Parts: sequence; structure tokens; C-alpha cells
Amino acid sequence: MARLAWFRLHSLASLCLVVAMSGCFDDPQDGGTEGLAGVDALADGGDVEGQSCEGDLGCPCKSDEQCKSGYCKDGLCADPCGGPCPEGQVCKNVGEDGDKQFICVEDPSLPNCVTETGGEICDGKDNDCDGQTDELSCDDDNACTLDTCDPSAQESDKCSYETLKDTICSDGDPCTAGDTCKAGQCSAGTPKNCDDDSVCTQDSCDSALGGCINQSIGGSCDDGNPCTVSDACKDGVCAGDGPDCDDDNPCTTDPCSVSAGCSN
Repeated sequence: MARLAWFRLHSLASLCLVVAMSGCFDDPQDGGTEGLAGVDALADGGDVEGQSCEGDLGCPCKSDEQCKSGYCKDGLCADPCGGPCPEGQVCKNVGEDGDKQFICVEDPSLPNCVTETGGEICDGKDNDCDGQTDELSCDDDNACTLDTCDPSAQESDKCSYETLKDTICSDGDPCTAGDTCKAGQCSAGTPKNCDDDSVCTQDSCDSALGGCINQSIGGSCDDGNPCTVSDACKDGVCAGDGPDCDDDNPCTTDPCSVSAGCSN
């Protein structure tokens, strides 16, 4: 009997390493028996209360279907939005082409989400049910005005537009630079500098073709290298051939350097 009792205690101690959260080390003086009950349950092949893992957050998974949250990430059941959404919002996958990108959006079932409008209007509601309210509802497509929505104002005054001045903008012309807002409109800046610092190109700008054009030209040129001769433009680059520094003297090496040219 003594050996049997020792064997049982030894087995229980080993099982405690497997179910550390089951309370094996409860103080007997405090009447703790949950640990022993858990060990007995595991020893008998049963489940320990609170230790089952069937799709709860943090449980192992191989697919979304195995998780109560409907989201399996890195082999564990996870909360797709990282936690509960604010009141009146729900977690929604807004990813495209099969990608998973979850955000909290307005609950379509609530009165504040008005899907039948077909677009956002300035009324203090989330008309397109994307989790934002009144965004771009007063947009006049003018980069030189500050658009503001006040849903509490009268219908004719809900949208207001403040004229911007000296604010950087784009007039849509690729051949202008430094465009700024003037009198509520985007004013063209200076002509764009298309000079590519190459004597072998003809530089211009064509708005219809998308901006700068650097057309290769031919002809003689100077690449600024004294160790080349017969310099000429080819494919937009000025280059020449190596010079003949040979002085017919077998006792000289006849090198050429960029700074001094031929030296014998």
C-alpha cells in the first residue's frame, strides 16, 4: 500500500507540470482541492473545467471556421479588430481580393447608418456605412477652398467654403511648377525647367505628352575630358575616343590623365 500511495503521489506531481493552471499547488490548509480534482480528471481522461479550448480566443486553429471569432491568425484564434468595437460599431473586413483588413465601422442595423442614400451627405449620419460621418460630403473638388460641413445649420448653409490663398496646389499642367492658390483658384506657376545638363539633348516640355522631353541630337561636342578625341553626341551622351599619346619613345610610358592630358 505504501508503494502504491507513493506511485500515485509521484504521478500527480508529474501531471501538475502539464496542467499548471489547474491549481495543483493550492494550499491544502486553505482547503484547496481544485488542483487535485483537475489532476484526477486528466488522469481519468476527462476535461478540466475552464481548460477546454474549442475556438476561444488564443486557442490553436488551422482555419477561420475553427474560431468562434471567425478569425484565425498565425495559428491562433484572434479578435479580428484587436478588441471590442465602440458602441454602435461592428467589426468588418474591408480588404480586397481576399485580403483580410478588419476595422470597426458603423453598425448598418442602427439608425445612424443610412445605406439607402447611396453616398455621404452633410446630415451628421454615416450615410455610406464606412465608419465615418459626413466625410467629403461638402467637397467641391477645388483644392483652393476649405470645405466644412455643419449638419446643424439650415439646409442652404450646411456646406461652407473658405477661400485659400498662397496655398500650394496643382493646376494639372505637368509643364508648370510652383502652382499656388489665388482668389480660390489654382494659379499656374513658372514654366518647368526641363534642362538635363546634356549638350546632346534638345530639352522641351509638352503638357499633352506628360511633361519634359529630352530628345537626343547628334553632332560634335566636348565631353571635357582631355584624354578623349573626336567627341560626338550619341544616344544623348557626349563621348570620344582615347587619344594617341605614343611619342615613339620606348623609354616612356605615355600615360594620359584627366587633369593634364598626355604626359611622356
